[in-house]
Amino acid sequence: MLREPLRNGHSARITTEPDGIRTLSLTAVTLNDFSEKYTKVTCADPERVDDLWLKPGDILIQRSNTPDLVGTSALYKGRENWAIYPDLLIRLRLNSCITPEFAALMLSSKTVRDYFKAHAKGLAGSMPKIDQSTIASVKMPVPPLAEQHRIVETLENHLSRLDAASLSLVHAQALIPLQRRSLHTTATEGRLRTGTGDVVPDFLKQRRRFWESVQVKKYKEPTAPNLDQIPQFPTNWAVYSLEALTDPIRLIRYGILMPKVKHGGTVPYVEVKDLKGCSLHEKKLHLTSKDLDEQFAGARIQPGDVLLAVRGSYDRSAVVPSGLKGANLSRDVARIAPLPGIDPEYLQLYLQSSFTQRYLKEHARGVAVKGVNIGSIRALPVSVPPLATQKQIVEEVQQQITAIEAAARAVERSHARRAALRGALLNRAFTGQLVPQDASDEPASFVLDRIRAEREAQGGKAKRGTRRPRKAAEAAPPPAPASTPAPTNAVQQELPL
Repeated sequence: MLREPLRNGHSARITTEPDGIRTLSLTAVTLNDFSEKYTKVTCADPERVDDLWLKPGDILIQRSNTPDLVGTSALYKGRENWAIYPDLLIRLRLNSCITPEFAALMLSSKTVRDYFKAHAKGLAGSMPKIDQSTIASVKMPVPPLAEQHRIVETLENHLSRLDAASLSLVHAQALIPLQRRSLHTTATEGRLRTGTGDVVPDFLKQRRRFWESVQVKKYKEPTAPNLDQIPQFPTNWAVYSLEALTDPIRLIRYGILMPKVKHGGTVPYVEVKDLKGCSLHEKKLHLTSKDLDEQFAGARIQPGDVLLAVRGSYDRSAVVPSGLKGANLSRDVARIAPLPGIDPEYLQLYLQSSFTQRYLKEHARGVAVKGVNIGSIRALPVSVPPLATQKQIVEEVQQQITAIEAAARAVERSHARRAALRGALLNRAFTGQLVPQDASDEPASFVLDRIRAEREAQGGKAKRGTRRPRKAAEAAPPPAPASTPAPTNAVQQELPL
């Protein structure tokens, strides 16, 4: 069914010269987007790539990519002779017995995609590859041209609606983290619950009394809150710096500078990667040495402490669970030990609010990876409601978070159903079950006769391009994918490419 032999593309260095050759990127095929933003200008030799200029109706197949993307194909819809394609793509040009649109949809079916994935080869850690013989051995059903057009029209109608639904799902997924952030912000600014007439305790006095009960050294007053751009809050709430709300003995601090050890680690420590969303994944913590843990004993964590990522990412925080007493921290995580009267869960919600996230980003410093210093964290202003109100806020937020998570799971299930429905549609299309067959369509024998006639006109083989393709080492072709079931009143045949 090939009008020309399968043809690998050509890759060359990028150039800024005005007479360079426009070349597609792999992303153009992955996203099926042949706009200028997915091209580059290269210094390819015009004579060497003379037969690589693309035409509408060409099909491009990725011969190398990740295991999930290798074999991805797309129908070229750009202008004729507008661009060439790189070496990691293979061009497919079919004869007149099959429409490019029908072939492109067939190549995107699960049967063919699984076949490419199963026959991709590559060393461990490298990008798997398929070759021309793998593509050429794919068997493709060839219904009459009229039926191909009906199949393509029906499929595109169904798939366009599926794609529209997919965009809606993507939009819904993007809204979920925004809903979380909005909920945290609303709750910690008093717009969810303002509380009763309870009074917020004087944490400055409470903190000093706690210090004097266990220490004889001179007490150091906590950092004053940075009140720039602080949002409004209910009149029965108070504002303190984060340091004023924390244990004066177990100060806000970072963890171990270089906690990783090759062997002999016995003490678990928390890194940024262990803080996922608003929870701490404690089952896969790395271990540091006992000596390093002793050197940074002041950074040990206890149940009820609040942890905050302070380098690279600031939207990760968690309350330390009861089973993690005595673990330590990495340098990228800060420990906050709240005083009695501060619910750790409420404080963790506050750290996820829009105001706190904006504050941390504005105070981050650094070039490659930015971080927030301890001084800025200590000065973070915190709006504090009475303890009973804190607990009510936490309870109500948890209920609403449960509803948001249920919605997120529903969106994920819908994504899975969409993928399954797409696969079922393609399967029905290429087994003759999607559109009714018309007895007036030309029979399969006519299609075969036309294929033979075209081959004979080309001298018994596909017409070559202007350049002879590089000769590949001879190897036995891989077994073809299993044939699709034939329709009951079939007029179509399955033929290898």
